[in-house]
Amino acid sequence: MECKLCKQVRKRFYTTLGVCETCRIKIRPKSFLSRRYDYIKRRCTDPKHRAYDNYKGKLNIKRSTFHRYFIKDPDFVTLHEYWVSIGCPHRWTPSIDRINTSKGYSKSNMRVVPWWVNDLFGKQR
Repeated sequence: MECKLCKQVRKRFYTTLGVCETCRIKIRPKSFLSRRYDYIKRRCTDPKHRAYDNYKGKLNIKRSTFHRYFIKDPDFVTLHEYWVSIGCPHRWTPSIDRINTSKGYSKSNMRVVPWWVNDLFGKQR
């Protein structure tokens, strides 16, 4: 069967979601948050990352705290469920936004918004 996300024909397929195993792992909330955290961490700690100069030293939250905070956050849960229900288009991907860009990633300075909103804010700042 063809995966509705990656459009590839796969052997391991989940009919309830209409996606292959690879895509199912990507859309599971905890896996999704792990990938987001890893990207944020790389941006804040890896001097070779293209955005390092803007994010250097701004990671003020541990992975476990990040997971606990967002896995129960109603905004994340609602947006993530909506994103999955409409087929995971990039424009609606849940994105972690820093409320005050001069501060780092901390519980009090983060919120979840669709990717297009975060992109719009980024261009205005």
